[in-house]
Amino acid sequence: MTRIVIQKGHCYRKTGSTGTGGHRGTEQQFVDQLGDRMWEILHAAGVDVTIVLADEMIPDCDVFVALHQDGSTDATARGASVGYPPTNNAGRELGQLWKALYQQAGWTSGFRPDNYTPALSGYYAYRRVNADAKLLIEHGFATNRYDADWMWDNLDTIAAVSADTLITFTGHTSHNEDSTEMQIITDPEADRQWAVWTFNGTTIVREYHKPRPGAGDNMPGISYIIDQQIAAGTITEASR
Repeated sequence: MTRIVIQKGHCYRKTGSTGTGGHRGTEQQFVDQLGDRMWEILHAAGVDVTIVLADEMIPDCDVFVALHQDGSTDATARGASVGYPPTNNAGRELGQLWKALYQQAGWTSGFRPDNYTPALSGYYAYRRVNADAKLLIEHGFATNRYDADWMWDNLDTIAAVSADTLITFTGHTSHNEDSTEMQIITDPEADRQWAVWTFNGTTIVREYHKPRPGAGDNMPGISYIIDQQIAAGTITEASR
């Protein structure tokens, strides 16, 4: 079974690198709540997930994700970002998938370049964990009122988006033992692909496609369309 470790950034330090603050709450408060909500979703889906704090030992895993918020003395600074070790292609792929979902969930502040600060590419925890994919997520600027309001107002959505990113990336489709095996349907002419499985009498359809040419950094290398739920049966033209 795929093993996932989620780190609550800066939690619960009282000295040293304690994270940033904002008018709605601190970075520690945000990632603390976000991590708990992600754990609930992933655990309910049957995923092997562990939560660790900033200074705790990190167990070996397949995927490691550190949750954070950005901060700046410039109150106009905005945007989300991801970081990963420069040679960690799995981390990069996971980051692109997360950005695609985050944007489609309603995030409008855009994304800063991957690894735009040394702290993103050289995060201390990367050296402490043995994982195939290593990723740090800056969900937005806690010091920007617009970013902060969106993040706090959409905590449940962000948790669902981040959990679904991990489920999709790891190929975990069994919400319980009664789930059917996933079926892949491909339309090579249109360069589209659907993953389909049945769960509790509902057929879940996820569609994947490559980004349009010249999309640039703000359109990640993997594009993702949020789950469509249709009555159990086959994919219809309408669902495509």
